[in-house]
Formats: sequence, structure tokens, C-alpha cells
Amino acid sequence: RAIPEFKNAVKCLGAFKEDERPAAIPMLYYWYGMSLERSGRFDEAVRVFEQQIAVLPEMHESLNYLAYMWADKGTNLVQARQYVDRALKLEPDNPAYLDTLGWILFRQGDFVQAEIYLRRALNLMRDDPTINEHLGDVLHALKREDAAVKYWRKSFLLRPDNAVVADKLAKAGVDVIKLRRKVRPAGANDTPGKKSDS
Repeated sequence: RAIPEFKNAVKCLGAFKEDERPAAIPMLYYWYGMSLERSGRFDEAVRVFEQQIAVLPEMHESLNYLAYMWADKGTNLVQARQYVDRALKLEPDNPAYLDTLGWILFRQGDFVQAEIYLRRALNLMRDDPTINEHLGDVLHALKREDAAVKYWRKSFLLRPDNAVVADKLAKAGVDVIKLRRKVRPAGANDTPGKKSDS
């Protein structure tokens, strides 16, 4: 329901002169693009973020968000890397941006470098389920299975409704139902839910 409201807000901007526009405009486009992406309208989200980045090239939130979108799809990885590099120049210690870079490197098959950036991200944000999952994926790709399970387990304990991580753990021989009991009271719904974003 947010998307038509953001669309109308963007249309209303035409009534303002450039120097009279409200200060929150950059975040308006960011939230609009995010809403489109989370509702499955990927191509529209890309267009909104690209339009914003063209006008505001230092909008690091949008640079990272779009880079992560591409990385998650495994597409446009060269431009994704350029965008996250720009974001990291503006916010070099942002764990979300370091995670994005690590995920791009993973998608490109550079598992050694991916591990370096994901560990940096995790040192800054230890209890992030997505960073823990990504590090587990990298370690799995590096054939370090015990270490991979350790980070997938941590990710799952932080977000027990993540069906994707539950499946990775189950394939690795972990009793997921037993593990879920560590974070949910007896009788809680054990049905995995939809994966949320980082």
C-alpha cells in the first residue's frame, strides 16, 4: 500500500522549485525504491534507485541497496561492485556495506576475499543473521563445513523463521526442530516463514 503513496509524493515534487524541495526528498526515493523491491517489482526499483543516484551520486544508502539487490540476484555484478565501492568510500566501516561487498565477491567466486570482508562486517555487527548466513555460505564454498554450520546455526538462532538457513542446516545434518526449540517456547509454530532482507 505504500507504493502508490510514494508515487504520488514523487509526482507532487514537480510543484516545487529545486531549492524549495523538502529536505527528506533523498529518503523518499530510497523508501520508494525499497518498497518496490520488497513487493517484487525489481526492475521498477532499479529504475527508481538509478534515477536517484544520477541526481544524488553520494546517496550511499541507495548505492548499497541497489548493489545488494544485484548481488542477491547474481546479476550486474561489475556495476554492483562499483556502487558498493562508492558507498564504502563514504562509509568505510558500515557493516551492511561490507556485507554487500563480501556477497558480491562470493557471487563472483572470489571466496577468499569474500571471507575477509564478511568477517570485517561481522566484527562490527556480530548479531546480524544475514551476515552470519553469508559467512556460512562462503565457508561452505571453501569446504570448511564445520565452520559453515557454526555461522548458519548462529544465523538461525537469530532468525528462526528463515527457511533457507533451516534447509542448509538440515542438509548438513543438523536437527533443525531441536535447534528451533532453543529460541521458541514449547508449542510455538515451527513453520518456517518467508526470508526477510538485510
